[in-house]
Amino acid sequence: MNIESMVVPMAENGRFDALMGDLHYLGPAKPIRDFLRQAMVCDGKGVAIFAWNHRYPRKLNK
Repeated sequence: MNIESMVVPMAENGRFDALMGDLHYLGPAKPIRDFLRQAMVCDGKGVAIFAWNHRYPRKLNK
């Protein structure tokens, strides 16, 4: 079994966004700021997709 992680090419962003909207339990969401789209592939077949966003800095009021 060969499992690998790959960054989704920009040409595939539309397909990625459609899959995320169709399959995520919260439904489609509009991306906020920049984020990384990744896919997990097992033996040439897509098995998972991930979207990672950078942490938005917050001020802590103490």
